Amino acid sequence: MRGPLMAEPRKKKGRSAKPQPPARKPPLRPPGRDHTRGMDTPPLRLRGPPPLRLRVTPYEIVEDAVRPAVLGGLRRATKHTDHPTEDETAKAIADWVLVALTEVLDFEDHE
Repeated sequence: MRGPLMAEPRKKKGRSAKPQPPARKPPLRPPGRDHTRGMDTPPLRLRGPPPLRLRVTPYEIVEDAVRPAVLGGLRRATKHTDHPTEDETAKAIADWVLVALTEVLDFEDHE
């Protein structure tokens, strides 16, 4: 509360006061040598969950791709004929298996 002897602050006449730009934050420095104190700083410690460890079992990945491919190849071989030859059945199954494997595995080109 202002008493009778305290004056109100004066306002500038004319132009309104310019808004001040926000204060700049100092740039982040990588952990290591701190040039402001002349001593080493400890590395930055990140907080959060521990790193995820992943264990891949190639057998299960290949099995999950091959089983449906064999059934699909068998269905494909018997699609147009009731009694396909052994070669037609083997070719249809092999085609489906190779397509399924190229979806889950990455083969490098040796050119």
